Amino acid sequence: YNYQKAVGKGLLKVMAKMGISTLRSYKGAQIADAIGLSKDVVDMCFDGVASKLGGLGFEKLGLRAMEVHERGFPSTATAPVDQLYGALGNEGQFNYRQGDDAEKHMNDPMVIAKLQEAARTNSRAAYSQFAALHNNLVKQSSIRGQLDFKPPRQYGRSAVPLDSVEPASELVKRFRTGAMSY
Repeated sequence: YNYQKAVGKGLLKVMAKMGISTLRSYKGAQIADAIGLSKDVVDMCFDGVASKLGGLGFEKLGLRAMEVHERGFPSTATAPVDQLYGALGNEGQFNYRQGDDAEKHMNDPMVIAKLQEAARTNSRAAYSQFAALHNNLVKQSSIRGQLDFKPPRQYGRSAVPLDSVEPASELVKRFRTGAMSY
């Protein structure tokens, strides 16, 4: 019972953060894309889910699983006795870790400190430092940070006239989810 209750609360928390207000609005909506998985994996394991970026296939996923297993449970043939059953290293996926080999987080301690400094002191310089740090981390740790948009004039085109854009009141009629999020 405690496990079911904990999982239920966890799911509700994640759904709320995603902007999903009711389970009915989400069920089967497939509003998420699979990122980092090959088309073969997505087709076999996540029927109907979109995956435009591709990624690891079954072979590489299996190799990564074996590497992690070997780090946690080294084989006696390759590891000294004092290293057997050692703890897995923390690569920064759950806690912030410094270093070039650690996973990047968009809100590392320095970014938060600069944001707090800018808010407390109303300093434009502190905000500029925060913005530069944050923008750099977004580029390193998110897909949207990898995108570079160019103005239409660089392609010999002009901007789309607003009167030819469908109004928001018509767009929302096609939405199937109970809530939308960023």
